[in-house]
Amino acid sequence: MRSLAVIALVGVAACGGGGGGSDQTPTPPSAVNNRPTIAAITDATLSVGETLTLRVSISDADFADAHTLTANSEDACVAPVTAAGTTLSISALVVGATTITVTAIDDSGADNAQSPAVTFNVAVKPVDQQDWALPRTAPVDVDIETCPVGAVLDHIFADRSVQAALLLRDGQVIGERYAEGYGRDDPGTSWSVAKSFYSAAIGIAIDEGAIAALEQKASDFLTEWIGTAKEDITIRHLLEMRAGLPDEVAGMLLQDNQTQFALERELVHEPGTTFLYSNTTSQLFEPLILRSTGTTAHQWLTEKVLRPIGIDTAAIGLWLDASGENPLTFCCIDMRPDDFARFGLLYLNDGMWNGLPVVSAPYVAESLVPQSAFYGLQWWVLNENFFGAAVPIDVPAAIGLDGQRIYLWREENIALVVLTKYQHFASQGYIWSLSNWPNTCTARNSCPDSSGGPVPSYDERALIERLAQLRGG
Repeated sequence: MRSLAVIALVGVAACGGGGGGSDQTPTPPSAVNNRPTIAAITDATLSVGETLTLRVSISDADFADAHTLTANSEDACVAPVTAAGTTLSISALVVGATTITVTAIDDSGADNAQSPAVTFNVAVKPVDQQDWALPRTAPVDVDIETCPVGAVLDHIFADRSVQAALLLRDGQVIGERYAEGYGRDDPGTSWSVAKSFYSAAIGIAIDEGAIAALEQKASDFLTEWIGTAKEDITIRHLLEMRAGLPDEVAGMLLQDNQTQFALERELVHEPGTTFLYSNTTSQLFEPLILRSTGTTAHQWLTEKVLRPIGIDTAAIGLWLDASGENPLTFCCIDMRPDDFARFGLLYLNDGMWNGLPVVSAPYVAESLVPQSAFYGLQWWVLNENFFGAAVPIDVPAAIGLDGQRIYLWREENIALVVLTKYQHFASQGYIWSLSNWPNTCTARNSCPDSSGGPVPSYDERALIERLAQLRGG
């Protein structure tokens, strides 16, 4: 969070005095208390995330009086104010405007110890736009009250491992917050949020005819399965996590060739009968995309999904397994928060971007509704079945390890991105190894060598309830 210090050079304390002789002593203050006054305070403009420190000078004919300030922000959800002694601190939280009222009180205890109130205005504007950034606006400009936006962000940042949260309505950012030391430019990693991206890539392969349909047998491409119990697994089964394959992610991560490991897993359920979340299943998107399109999964995702929605692909990281050859499709895309938000907006807009189709609307619709109790096509659906208790709204979500999220509320055209503090430099490269991997576990305190328990996340069901409070008026 940036800080901005301003000193108000207005007025000086006036002292009582006697005649002009140098040997005179000051006249004692009158027994009648003089009321303090505050000079006018200049209006201020801040950017979201800035803090303004303002020292207020106070005039008082009673030279011995000490003073304290009281201050109130008309809209504390835009910019709250605190007073300490004679200093104000104003934090810019959300785009908007507020009026701040200030009074000074002396320590005399007299009836007229309080100054007349002084007011000034504070405007909070978005951080200066980079050309790659999504548009920013005030919540009220898209028919959302300010305080519920702040409540969502406050709830998320009760989790001290969170790096960034970005809240959008109608394609515009109406609330954003970053952990200390992080900003809009800093990438996060996806972990399993990537599954939703690669689902879109498969949807486009179907749209373009490289894959015939969701009901096509995966063994048409994964030919190693022909003649085995896995021959009749369909592409739908893979996407719905109902292929009957196990989740052996710990073993897979130790392999040089993670795709080969995934291809060799044996069934633990009859295909199509049982939902079982499986990272190894999602790694099969790598050979499926390569063999159906003739293009690597990374290339296909880049050309068909990322570039069409305006993501600067020079500023992202796509991870490979330890062989350096096989794209990871069950996880691991590094991008800025705005870029994750772009993908969420694509799905809010039924697969359209700037009026052009990227992925077909029927595929998007099928992805975001439960195909089992609470899972679509590589998207979770946070509903009553997911939580085991009623919720005010059903929210599809891309969910990743350690707290990565893209939430969608389609009825209100709202998206929310949450990323965990990430430790990785692009110079380290994107080939998986025991010494180079997407590190969010340090922030979560959940690494194998961490001591103590993990940092608890925010209550996700309570977050959904707060999101429901954003409903437009």
